[in-house]
Amino acid sequence: MFPALPKYSILIALLNVYTVQPGETPVEEISDMDKLNDFELKLLKDFVRRRGKGSVSRLPLKDIFDENEENSQSNFLSNDRVSIGGQGSAVEYGDNEYEFIASIVLVQDESTNILIDTGLGTDTNGRTHMHQSNSLSNLNVKPSDVHYVVSTHGHPSHSGNTNDFPDSFHYAGNYVYHRNRFNFSQLLEDTTESLTSNVYLLKARGHSSDDISVIVRNADTLGTVAISGDIFIRKEDLTYPLMWRPLSTNETQQAESRRRLLCLADYIVPGHGHMFAVTESIKNECGCATDFKDMALIK
Repeated sequence: MFPALPKYSILIALLNVYTVQPGETPVEEISDMDKLNDFELKLLKDFVRRRGKGSVSRLPLKDIFDENEENSQSNFLSNDRVSIGGQGSAVEYGDNEYEFIASIVLVQDESTNILIDTGLGTDTNGRTHMHQSNSLSNLNVKPSDVHYVVSTHGHPSHSGNTNDFPDSFHYAGNYVYHRNRFNFSQLLEDTTESLTSNVYLLKARGHSSDDISVIVRNADTLGTVAISGDIFIRKEDLTYPLMWRPLSTNETQQAESRRRLLCLADYIVPGHGHMFAVTESIKNECGCATDFKDMALIK
């Protein structure tokens, strides 16, 4: 029933955006944001900027990002063990109207399939819907083959379409449920919960009250990969923290979650942007100890 994979092999695929040819190597992105001398954007890219109580203004997207950025191919390596296909995005259509496309990730460890985030349930054009014809089936995975579905948080762009996977065990916040049977997950009392020998859930809160990150260890060419949901909106919010702070329910908590993921991971898949490498300089800026990855708190 389930795809036969070599022991300890891990496949990570971001669904529904782009494909990458084997042999491509990671390339660091250079954002047009670095060219801005007077940066006023407080939220992600084409999100709104808050001023005072409730009033908003926007910067044109062309002043911030390359207009072809979202149509460019992903720059990350793909081979028989790790395959990266694309990333989420956000698009502005007009006054206070935005399209949010979440990163949707499939992780395969040994014979276990784990789907992280499931897109927007009301997206009738199918860009974030789990159409088997253009996403999971390309990886020879049927909905009934998915063992676990993890919602990184409850916001609608990330947690729709879960009904497409009635046979899976679903993790959301502190709950785990199957069909109509609920229980508390280990995250109610603990910081982590293991799904396989190489994949575990990490309670990393702050963007919302129920954030879950998924940590994949021993990925063949990428090392440790963190699928962060909106703890990280995209790479640029490392430089411009006002991209994430106005969206946060608890800035102090989210800042600590961000530091933990940066110190833990070699690569991070953010909620609405390209996967990015966590360089040594980033880790040094965070004050990460050299043995941070082995701390009992985060395994």
